[in-house]
Amino acid sequence: MSWVQKLYETYERNAGHEQDGSELLMPICHTTQQVQIEIVLDADGAFKRAMVLDKNACNTMIPCSEESGGRAGSKPAHHPLCDKLQYVAADFLDFGGDVTSGFAKQPVEPYQKFLAALRDWAASDYKHPKLNAILRYVEQGHIVSDLMRAAVLQPDSEGKF
Repeated sequence: MSWVQKLYETYERNAGHEQDGSELLMPICHTTQQVQIEIVLDADGAFKRAMVLDKNACNTMIPCSEESGGRAGSKPAHHPLCDKLQYVAADFLDFGGDVTSGFAKQPVEPYQKFLAALRDWAASDYKHPKLNAILRYVEQGHIVSDLMRAAVLQPDSEGKF
């Protein structure tokens, strides 16, 4: 038996059995992120509700790519499924959002790259059943306006957040 097989079997035996207060044993291609907002969709990708997460419960396991797992610099790579508003919201700029400095010349680039990667994933053999709902919602392009309507983001006097 190879060391890789042994490593896999060790992971399978221990995943989900972490001691209270210890780090999660994450599957490959995952990381944790301080998630501040949770959006709930129906199976067709329609917005149901959104909420601000409690600061003590916002450490969330999310998928990551090799590039996004160690992201840094002025043009950080997006995570594959969920990320900051500059990546996932087509209407981010319409409501006064500021992108990371490396995207200043092409501020729609983070969203365009995220959407293209999400479409590629949905067209691949490695998709999750809920991925199409997420893709349909992101394609609609009104995440920030939904968050404002749900009172998760508060607009200023000019309608910006």
